[in-house]
Amino acid sequence: MSTDRFSIFFGCAVDQVRRPFHNRKPTQSILSLVLIAAFGLVLGACAGPLFSGGDGVQDNLEPPTRSVVTGPIASQSDVPTPISAFSTSAIRNTSTEVTDRSGTFHRAGIQHQQNQEWEQAIRSYTKAINENPAHPDAYFNRGSANQVLGRHGAAITDFSAHIRLNPTDPRAFNNRGLSNQARASYTDALQDFNQALRLDPTLAAAYANRSQSLFWLDEFEMARIDLELAISSGADHPDIYFNLGLLHYSMGQPDEALSSYGRALSLAPDAPWIFHERGLIYFEMGDLPKAQLDLEAAISLDPKNPKPHYDLGLLQHHQGQTKPAIGKYTVALQLDPYHWDARQNRAVAYAATKQNQRAIQDLDRLLGNSELSDSARAEIDQWIATLEAGQNPFS
Repeated sequence: MSTDRFSIFFGCAVDQVRRPFHNRKPTQSILSLVLIAAFGLVLGACAGPLFSGGDGVQDNLEPPTRSVVTGPIASQSDVPTPISAFSTSAIRNTSTEVTDRSGTFHRAGIQHQQNQEWEQAIRSYTKAINENPAHPDAYFNRGSANQVLGRHGAAITDFSAHIRLNPTDPRAFNNRGLSNQARASYTDALQDFNQALRLDPTLAAAYANRSQSLFWLDEFEMARIDLELAISSGADHPDIYFNLGLLHYSMGQPDEALSSYGRALSLAPDAPWIFHERGLIYFEMGDLPKAQLDLEAAISLDPKNPKPHYDLGLLQHHQGQTKPAIGKYTVALQLDPYHWDARQNRAVAYAATKQNQRAIQDLDRLLGNSELSDSARAEIDQWIATLEAGQNPFS
């Protein structure tokens, strides 16, 4: 069984509001990874539990395009593993402000940012900066708001301005690193995370973030060490253990990955993406009953996500349960009509149950995938011709 999974890794943002925010379940999307800059782990300056993120930095790294797979079962889906940003606080207000126009605008920006009114917050911070160009917190907070809106170039500019005014703030280096990371500038991100850790060797979020850049650079062992350092620095958070599971899986250590996912689920028992990923590993290891339980749990917790429906259909297809598999592929396609693997595998299942016309319809739709290679299109045309002749091209 092929394992063409592309696992999106987690990241951690630092320092936007000086208080912990409520836990927000990250958005589940396979073609985009979601990370949060404004809501997240409370580390360092704020005492309290660790929280995972909500709406924040958008990183549009996408899984590689897959060509059509010849044979009865295509590869397992890319697991919707979100990126979280971890924050030590979300809005900075550390400077001594006099009652002037700059301070008034800055406080208005803080209020807008606490209300998630990002554009208004940016306008208020900009007015504060115009009144006082040496206001470090206004740059920091505007950078944080720009991160939430996915404006990483502007965020980098703002955090750089803050650093020029306050060069010993590790959280600013960490957050600038996040924006560099979101732009796939991993070398620059590493430099930022390294500097953050020089300034504060206990900043767990910087270890976790640095591990993400190392992950994308295929430095898996170094990334694993950083996650262990994040844990030893106090980051007993499910996302950290989930990332550790991804690393163990990438290093060919499925048992260790399962252990990490188990710890993650003990901390976040309602996280569908963890059940989903663990279910796929059980699937690969041949423990189909456990795989089915985890995939069903993922569906129960996130029924509008097409991926676990598809993967449960794949599991049923693998076990020869063709009709139930068709049902799961159909649900996946209702949720995502462009789920090409589900469409191909449903065509295969239709052919196996002698529903050739339906199989042809799915293959015709499959030709609508603009990213198909010429050779894949030729193969699909051949499958259609075979089905039109009353034969099964997949048997």
